[in-house]
Amino acid sequence: MRKSRWFYYFSFTFGLLVFTAFLGIRGVAHQIQAGGEAPAAPAERIRLFDSHITVNADGSMRVRETIQVQATGAQIRHGIYRDFPTRYKDRLGNDYSVRFEIVSVERDGRSEPYHVSNLSNGARAYFGDANRLLPPGTYTYTFTYATDRQLGFFPGHDELYWNVTGNGWTFPIDLATATVVLPQAVKESIQQVDAYTGYQGAKGKSFTLGRDKDGNPTFRAEHLLPSQGLTIVVTWPKGLIAAAPAGRKVRDWIADNKAASAGLMGLVAILFYYFVAWNLIGRDPRRGTIVPLYEPPDNMSPAAIRYLKRMGFDAKVFSAAIVDMAVKGYLKIGRELSSNFSYKYCLTRREAFAKAEDKLSADEKAAASELFESYNNVWLEQLNYKLLQRAKKAMVSALKAAIDRVYFTANTSYLWPGIGLAIAALMALLLFTLGEKNPDASIMTAFLAGWTVAVCLLITFCFEQWKALGVKGVGMLGLFALVFLASEILLVAVFRIEIGLPRCLAIVALIGSNIPFYYLLKAPTQEGRKLLDRVDGFKMFLEAVEGPRVATLLPVKKTPELFERFFPYALALGVEHSWMQQFAGVLAQAGTTPGGERGYEPSWYSGGGFVASSFAASLSSAVSSSSSAPGSSSGGGGSSGGGGGGGGGGGW
Repeated sequence: MRKSRWFYYFSFTFGLLVFTAFLGIRGVAHQIQAGGEAPAAPAERIRLFDSHITVNADGSMRVRETIQVQATGAQIRHGIYRDFPTRYKDRLGNDYSVRFEIVSVERDGRSEPYHVSNLSNGARAYFGDANRLLPPGTYTYTFTYATDRQLGFFPGHDELYWNVTGNGWTFPIDLATATVVLPQAVKESIQQVDAYTGYQGAKGKSFTLGRDKDGNPTFRAEHLLPSQGLTIVVTWPKGLIAAAPAGRKVRDWIADNKAASAGLMGLVAILFYYFVAWNLIGRDPRRGTIVPLYEPPDNMSPAAIRYLKRMGFDAKVFSAAIVDMAVKGYLKIGRELSSNFSYKYCLTRREAFAKAEDKLSADEKAAASELFESYNNVWLEQLNYKLLQRAKKAMVSALKAAIDRVYFTANTSYLWPGIGLAIAALMALLLFTLGEKNPDASIMTAFLAGWTVAVCLLITFCFEQWKALGVKGVGMLGLFALVFLASEILLVAVFRIEIGLPRCLAIVALIGSNIPFYYLLKAPTQEGRKLLDRVDGFKMFLEAVEGPRVATLLPVKKTPELFERFFPYALALGVEHSWMQQFAGVLAQAGTTPGGERGYEPSWYSGGGFVASSFAASLSSAVSSSSSAPGSSSGGGGSSGGGGGGGGGGGW
């Protein structure tokens, strides 16, 4: 007999009930196995986060936040806390602080106690009493505060870019709403309304826009997860809300950037001091009329001419003296190729040196007495650096006695007040940085200051070498200095994120400001200026290389002897190449070809390949490196979480 369809219906229903019962029994078993725990209580969350933002005509703001929370006692035991950023960095890395003034805190319509603690970038307000626990339940907190400097003023528009909820909440937010109350003129001229939702930096658009009954823009976002937030943007034409006057902006910047302000004010003081000092003692006397001279003025030695011209000593002063002693027959300069394919030089005192000694100048005699005190041969290598240093020191003493304060004044004593001001400003800058209670910024500030000192000293030394010896004289050390300079620029670029561009620039400027005045404060005396005019006239004679000019400025007969006699002076004044050009034809007849393998070679030189300019650079470089101690120098749009406001919160 066929079974009725009701039988099948009954069987299916019975089987379904049995399967459901099996699942239920299995779930109970799992719960018993887990320890018989009851179903989890509803999680703590923010049911409503409503923000009522009133923008005043003076640009200040009053914000009322209504935060309804569901508390279970897990995190929310005494109440909640609200973080609010008050310190920012602007687009240039300047510190920027806003006011945060709590007006009132209420819970369920009644006043609630609160206390505030400082954070690295703002404040944390705790709502509730540490001595009282809240029973589980739903609570509504009303938090009202005042703030300012939150509006953005741009060339084409002004705006409120405001992080309503903040992206630091540890709870999900079921519903976030915001209403922006603007002055009537602004409300009627709104250009754009927009918003962003999601995690910090996200550009989510899960929101709806609207207007309240008064026409104020409103925003609504739902189901925000922990660390997600709502950020809004409202723009309007310029001029409807007045920006802070320039004087107020300056005062605010100084208050926000005390460290950078100390550095910049110190820099102003340094520059003012140096400007006054330079006007009083650093201005050079007016230059006179320059006329060609065919003899060195006052029978000055090449070393003395260069020392006067530079108003200081360098390696080329010593090199010019060595060549002049060789020309006068006191010594001979030998050159040979070393094992590393570089040239090294040897100075040999001639047998008839006593006769030639009478021709030496006082500074040359002082150097010679030290150079050949014990031996008649001196190699220009670092093994003899102490001997060469003594010779240079003796020459410097002789030159100072004859020239310093008579023909020029270095005025180095006037540098100390400037250096003192720089140190005081750097100390103030560092102290204000320490006062920010930001250890990273303090360490970076101190490190950048020390690194900048090292870089400035290295660059100054390379500049001195370049002026004295040219590019070859700087060598690999110049590349080394460029690497340090590039690292200085990179460090400033990196550090500006943490300590701000103004502070970085203040450190670099404070340290570097003293360097140019080391040169600018040097000044010739009136007698020195007259002597320098005659030195310039002699230099005019040495560097005259063009046809008609040579006939006018060089009316004397060109001979190898004349070339050699004034070659040390050309070397001292940096015109050795021009001087050799004048005698190219004469020297070609005396040798084979100027500068060739078998070309002209002076009687006081041996080693082949004599070319005035390359010989001068090579010898000066050898003098410089050999008189330095070994190891003393090297060879070579918008988004979620943006804008003002923000922060976050949690339970405590």
